[in-house]
Amino acid sequence: MNCARPWRGLQLAIGLARQDPAKAEGSLDRISREAQRLDEMVGEILTLSKLESGVKHAEDYFDFADVVRLVTEDGKFEAAPQGVNVELRILPPGEDTEWIALGSGRLISHAVENIVRNALRFSKRGQTIGVILDRDTTGQFRLTVNDEGPGVSDALMDSLFKPFVQGDSHGFGLGLAIAERAITAHGGTIEAHNRTSGGLCVVVSLPPAAVETAQPELA
Repeated sequence: MNCARPWRGLQLAIGLARQDPAKAEGSLDRISREAQRLDEMVGEILTLSKLESGVKHAEDYFDFADVVRLVTEDGKFEAAPQGVNVELRILPPGEDTEWIALGSGRLISHAVENIVRNALRFSKRGQTIGVILDRDTTGQFRLTVNDEGPGVSDALMDSLFKPFVQGDSHGFGLGLAIAERAITAHGGTIEAHNRTSGGLCVVVSLPPAAVETAQPELA
């Protein structure tokens, strides 16, 4: 999200309403949309500020798979009008595998949502966003989000998770920066690379919650 865009949109809509009162209703609709974008941007700036300042988040146990499922369902709903498919695979399938992590489920949900929304932002009609949740060879939870968009230039790749990165053809707002800081605050990692078949691949690694083993009582 460009920091100046909501302000420009509001000013343009107000100017059109003043010039032509007959278009006031349409201008009010645009003002409402731009105000919502501005509100979202302020919320993201506050979230990023808290993460960067090291403010402690509320910790609790949460089901990472449930978080991914809910975010993916929301992603499908948002992607449908654009004709973009969002597909989720959890490996292994079934209900026997535990996906319990420790931390803020809300922050992790926000991080995953920003990653999926970024993929949707650069996807076109008929393309597919693939979301895969599994474990890596060390037992860490691994979330992979693949898209079929234009990918990222080499010049931008190293700055992908920095706020308000701008390139020649497109830029990134706060979403991926927030995702990186939220994941890091939970002891995880996030990285991205271009896919050989086209598009961007974002990989999140998150540690599972430590399982405490009950000590036997001494006789």
